[in-house]
Amino acid sequence: MATDGSSRVCDTRDSAHSSTNLLTLAPGVAYQLYSTGTDAQVDPFVDINQCTRDANLMHSIGVNALRTYHVRPALDHSACMAVFANLGIYLFVDLDDYPSQLSENNLAWTNQQKAYFQAVMDEFSQFDNVAGFFIGNEVINSG
Repeated sequence: MATDGSSRVCDTRDSAHSSTNLLTLAPGVAYQLYSTGTDAQVDPFVDINQCTRDANLMHSIGVNALRTYHVRPALDHSACMAVFANLGIYLFVDLDDYPSQLSENNLAWTNQQKAYFQAVMDEFSQFDNVAGFFIGNEVINSG
């Protein structure tokens, strides 16, 4: 068991298993908040009231995995991540944000992107209920 009460997910050759060797299924949802104001990117793992309400609703319908698209690594995510962890909900985090996202029309790898991706990994790797990270999975190079 992880220190926060959630089980760690372990990767094996055949499938993902929890640390208790039971097959782990991930019924999940994409989870992202959007602002109608000037700030188009809202981090869904900062507001403890929002997290508590959403996590409890998701848990009540059997969700145990989330995929989030944009986070801000400089913010404090510990309270929200604890809420999700205590309910056994795991997170898959996209590394990019709007300025650093990979674009099929202008494929590039910059130091700015690398620094941002590293900051996201550094922030979220401290939480036992992070199951993995995504980067560029929706990029299709037509050239």
